[in-house]
Amino acid sequence: MYNININELMRVIIRIRDTIDKVEVKGQENRACIYYAYNDCNMLLKQLGPILEEVQKQQLQKEVTTDGTDENS
Repeated sequence: MYNININELMRVIIRIRDTIDKVEVKGQENRACIYYAYNDCNMLLKQLGPILEEVQKQQLQKEVTTDGTDENS
């Protein structure tokens, strides 16, 4: 199994997206490239969001189990 830090990956994608948003371009073709790159970042973030939530739930369950406490108590 791969060990990927989803939270850090999302932060990097956000930095890339924010940097793309600051680029000033001339020409329709250049604007289109920036538009697609920005939207691709948003699409990746939307796909990674539920994965991050699931990882966080699993980590919380693991912590509860390791503490020896019952999450239903």
